[in-house]
Amino acid sequence: MILRTLTAAALLLGTLAAPAHAAPQTCREGYVWRTARPADKVCVTPATRARTLADNALKVTRWVDDTHICEDGYVWREAFHEDDVCVLPSVRDQARADNAANESRQVRARLWITTQEHVVKLNGSHYNVGQVKLYVRRTAGDLVWSGVIAAAEFAGYPGGSWGKKTGLPHCHGAPNAYARAQDATSGRWSMKVPLRVGC
Repeated sequence: MILRTLTAAALLLGTLAAPAHAAPQTCREGYVWRTARPADKVCVTPATRARTLADNALKVTRWVDDTHICEDGYVWREAFHEDDVCVLPSVRDQARADNAANESRQVRARLWITTQEHVVKLNGSHYNVGQVKLYVRRTAGDLVWSGVIAAAEFAGYPGGSWGKKTGLPHCHGAPNAYARAQDATSGRWSMKVPLRVGC
């Protein structure tokens, strides 16, 4: 029962949004924030961001009048609610596609714990494709276990994802340690996920 409770708690912690003290979400390698407006953090290619900024600069010139109706051949971009920048239909299609793909392009450094053959297994998603550094430390900070793994793209898991057995037995009892992962490309850390070590 305790084992299930600890695993469930770890899974929940691994899927919650990052807390205020964590690093801000950042884009995976090869992507940048679109900035269709200052608060727009959708991850797109550099070419798409350049196009977005160019379209923003031409915004007023593509309106028929103060009603913000677009000239013939243009449509509202709709990158966000009430986005009335007039663009070509293909650009609006791209904005919709980018919005839909945004989660898989972000480095959120999700981490959760499962067990495999009574051994602690660390799992993650929303990393860059490439090296991820893994650590298990006691609450006081001393290192219990460390390892590295290469994140790759797998169907059903956003961004680079991975899973690695630690060799540590999954112990019963109150947590006295935590696991953490670092995306080597961006430097972003996951949340600390509690677990019990030293059965």
